[in-house]
Amino acid sequence: MSEEVDVFEGSLAFHGATVDSAGEELISLWAEGRGENAVKRVLGCAIMYSLPEESVNEALFSLRDIWEFYQTTQRMLPPPVATRRYVGKIVGISQRPDLVIEE
Repeated sequence: MSEEVDVFEGSLAFHGATVDSAGEELISLWAEGRGENAVKRVLGCAIMYSLPEESVNEALFSLRDIWEFYQTTQRMLPPPVATRRYVGKIVGISQRPDLVIEE
């Protein structure tokens, strides 16, 4: 069993569980990508793997919440608008006096 998941700059594949000689289940992870974000994604997998057992669920729920937030946000964002640039000349500067609060 193998499932491939697209990521932004490469691919990530999980290969199904196999059993080693000691009867333990093994899962292998293979990643391919380019650029800094690909390295960060693999580093994130390494961090998840090295977490203490009791923290894995919390970390996974946090990642799920982040993923859901960005899925929703990207659908809600309006298309980018062309920016306008104004050229001008500064003719004067004024500064508001410091705010003094009296008791």
